[in-house]
Amino acid sequence: VWSYVKLTADDGFDAVFIGSLVEVDGTEHIAMIGHGHCGHFIFPRFFKEVIKAYRIPVFEKDGYEADDVIATIVDKLKKSGHDIVIASDDKDMYQLLTRDGRVQVLRPGKTGGKNITVSAQSVEKEFQIPIDRWPVYLALGGDSSDNIKPLRGMGPKTALALVQAVLGDWQRA
Repeated sequence: VWSYVKLTADDGFDAVFIGSLVEVDGTEHIAMIGHGHCGHFIFPRFFKEVIKAYRIPVFEKDGYEADDVIATIVDKLKKSGHDIVIASDDKDMYQLLTRDGRVQVLRPGKTGGKNITVSAQSVEKEFQIPIDRWPVYLALGGDSSDNIKPLRGMGPKTALALVQAVLGDWQRA
């Protein structure tokens, strides 16, 4: 909880919104999103009551994961002209990045380390695929953070090579 509060104070949240999914083991998967900033963390069930005590809105939708709540709110904020930073370790969030820089991901630093800002351009440079193909890459190569297995015989390297081969020299297009 304190690392999130520190992240909030250090990075100047204007507002914070919460989306969540109750897990089978009684742990709540909480998605935090703010006007300008957002986060994605796991907290005990009682944390929702703490959030409500601070008068932070809680957004939930039965049958939907926190990622879906984040994506929906990000889409609405984008359309209304807001710049958004999603604080998350989940590479799934990269599919929400925009080339114009209006949506970025802030990867929280590990144990006191520096936070890393991830942009569409930094993902494209590192993986050599256009950001709009990120979901295809994850679908083929799997995503262990979301318990998605890769296609048989395919891992991240093979998936990346396949997406790159199909796209050709996308940077010259």
